Amino acid sequence: MRSSLEREGGKQQERRREAEPLTSKAQLAHDLGNQRFGELIGRSSAAGPMASRGEHAEDVEVSRALASAAQTRNPGGAGSDEEIVTADPTGTEGGGSETGSAGGTGSGSAGGTGSASAGGSDSGSAGGTPGATTTAPKVNGDVSSGPAYNSAGTVGLITTPTRKSAPFTFGATMKTDALKGTVPGSCSVRQYIRWDKDFADYRGGPPHAGFPSGTAFGTWIEDRDQNDKRYGHRSGPHSDPIAGGGDEYTLAGVQNQADGDVYKGRDTPGGPAAMKGKFDFQLKAIDTNNGDAVKGQSSVITVAW
Repeated sequence: MRSSLEREGGKQQERRREAEPLTSKAQLAHDLGNQRFGELIGRSSAAGPMASRGEHAEDVEVSRALASAAQTRNPGGAGSDEEIVTADPTGTEGGGSETGSAGGTGSGSAGGTGSASAGGSDSGSAGGTPGATTTAPKVNGDVSSGPAYNSAGTVGLITTPTRKSAPFTFGATMKTDALKGTVPGSCSVRQYIRWDKDFADYRGGPPHAGFPSGTAFGTWIEDRDQNDKRYGHRSGPHSDPIAGGGDEYTLAGVQNQADGDVYKGRDTPGGPAAMKGKFDFQLKAIDTNNGDAVKGQSSVITVAW
C-alpha cells in the first residue's frame, strides 16, 4: 500500500496529464475566437474525465461546438449550408441593388456573378416559387365618350331657290389606359350612310361616283366624297384631314392624326332643290388593331330632302 504522500503525488501527476490537452484546446478556442469553447473547457476541467466511455467530457463538447461552427458560418450569403444560391433576376435579394446583389456585381448574385439569387428558383426569388411572367397587354382602342352628333332625329334643312343642304357636326373622345394597353391611336371614327328608294329613283343610283355603282338603296355603306376620301381615317388612301374640326384628330388642341385623342368632324350633305328621298347617317368608333371591332356608336340621324 502506497503512503498518503505517494497517493497525493500520483494525483498531481494525473492532473498535469489531464491539463495538457486542455492547453491545446484552449489555444484552439482562442484561435477560432469562439467564446463558447472557453466556457466549455472551463466546465470540462472542473467535471473531470468521463470514465464510463473512456472519453473526457470536454472532448465531446468541443467536437459538438466544432460541428456547429461549420454549419452556421456562411460567407457566401446563403441562409444556411443547405440553402443553394441559384438565380436573382431582380438583383435585390441579399441587400443588393436593382441590378446587383450582396457581394456580387452587375446582375450577379450573393458572392458571385451571373443571374443567381439567394435560395430562389427559375425566374423566382429567395425561398420562393418561379416568378409570374408579366405579358404586356395587347394594344387596343376604345372611346371614353361618343361618337355622337350635335343633332338628333331629323336634321333641319337650309334651302335656297336652287339648292338645299343639312349641316351637322360630330365627334368622339378616345380612351387612354396604359395598364390595359388602350391607346387613342388604335381607335378611329367612321361615318356610314344609307339612302332610301325615293332617292334611288330620283337619282337613278348612288349619290355620286365615289360609291360603287351597284350599291342598292337601304344598304349601310361608309360615307365618302367623290374622290373616295372618308371621315375618321387616321392614315392611308382614304385619309384627308381637314383642320378646324372638319375631319381631324387632335392632341392637346394640336392636330395629331396618329395619336390624337379627340376627333371632330363636320358634314354638309346637299343637292339640287328638286332632290327627293332621304339620307340616314350613323357614326361608329372602331378598334383598328382588333379587327375593326365596334367600341361605340351613335344614334341614327336623318336628312329628309
